[in-house]
Amino acid sequence: EKGIECCDIVILSGGASGGIRDLTSSIIEELGEVKIHGIAIQPGKPTIIGLINGKPVFGLPGYPTSCLTNFTLLVAPLLRRLIGRESEVRKVKKKLAHKVFSVKGRRQFLPVKIEGEKAVPILKGSGAVTSFVDADGFIEVPENVEILEAGEEVEVTFFG
Repeated sequence: EKGIECCDIVILSGGASGGIRDLTSSIIEELGEVKIHGIAIQPGKPTIIGLINGKPVFGLPGYPTSCLTNFTLLVAPLLRRLIGRESEVRKVKKKLAHKVFSVKGRRQFLPVKIEGEKAVPILKGSGAVTSFVDADGFIEVPENVEILEAGEEVEVTFFG
């Protein structure tokens, strides 16, 4: 608790899923307040947002791609705002290289690699380090969409 006094924000990775060894939520609750635990996205559902001594605390997923995606979506915009910078999210429109299937009912952020005018989905899973290493960014698949067709125009949000 004393360590947070010198910080404007705390960012943690891992320990947010809710299993017996996942202690992030209980520690935040003990020191402050958990505002959100779990969001309806894939990957990255086990995300925690809380407050300790009035400071925001983010418990991001431990899987590399999930962590980077949620950092890009949730934390980076807050950091930019805290330092007084405009949003610097870089996006580009590309054609989807091949058909992808999504889970209906949950917004999905699918990592992609840019190859020329195509966005190539990386379907290795958020726990695979190569998903993170190979990806240039991600595309958003709305919760009510089950299939994106090859050749469909998608908007790629770059990591970073």
